[in-house]
Amino acid sequence: MNDIGQARTDLTAALRFDHNPGNAVIPTGFRPEDADLAAFVRGQAASNESIEVAKRYVERSIDMLQNDSPDYGGYRVKAIDALQSARKELAAALEFRAHESRSSEVMTESDENLRFARLYVERSNDMLSHDQRDYGGHRVTAMNDLSQARSDLNSALKFDKNHEDAVLPTSAMPGDEDLEAFFVRGQFASNENIEYVRRYAERAIDLLQNDSHDYHGFRAKAIDDLQRARDQLVEALRFR
Repeated sequence: MNDIGQARTDLTAALRFDHNPGNAVIPTGFRPEDADLAAFVRGQAASNESIEVAKRYVERSIDMLQNDSPDYGGYRVKAIDALQSARKELAAALEFRAHESRSSEVMTESDENLRFARLYVERSNDMLSHDQRDYGGHRVTAMNDLSQARSDLNSALKFDKNHEDAVLPTSAMPGDEDLEAFFVRGQFASNENIEYVRRYAERAIDLLQNDSHDYHGFRAKAIDDLQRARDQLVEALRFR
C-alpha cells in the first residue's frame, strides 16, 4: 500500500507536466482490453483473491507506463519503480499465505500424530494396570514412565490451543489396525499382555519420531519417557 501510495504521488506529479486539468480526473470505466478487471468487487472476494486481483491491477499499470514514451519529468519511471516494488510485495503476500496453508496442513497432521500417540499411551497404561504380576517392579516403573509421557503429550498438544486435540481418538490410527486386536484388557496371559503393551509403546515412539514439530520440547520428552517405558517392558519380559 505504501508503494502504491508513492506511485499515485508520482503519477499525479507526472500528469501536471502537460498542464491539462482534465488529466487529474480519474476515468469512470476501463479500457476495452482491461474489461476483465471490472469484475472485481471490493470486499466480495476471499483474501487471496483480493491480493491476486490487486496484483493484476498493478501489473496492468506497469504495462501501460512502460509502453508510454514521454518522460513526465522522470515521474513515469519513478511510478514504475514503485509499482514494481508493490508487485513484489503482493507476490510475497501470496507466497506467505500459501506457506501458512501448508504449515497448517502439516501442523494438523502433526497434531494427529500426538493424539494417536496419546491414545496408545492411555491403552498401554490401562492394560498394565489390569495385569496382576509385578515383574520385579518393572511393570510399575513402566506405568510411571507412561504417565509422564501422557503428561508431556498433553502439554505438547496445548501449544496450538485447539481444544479438539484434547479428545482421544476412539480407535487406532489408519495403518495401525492390528493394534485393535491387542486391546483386550485382562484377556491375555501376563507375558502376552506385556508384549502387546510394548507394541503400543513402540508405535507411539514411531509416530513421535516421525513428527517434525518441537512443541516446546515436550515431544522429545515424551519420546524419552516412552523409550524408558519400553526398556522396562523388555526387562519385564526377561524377568518372567
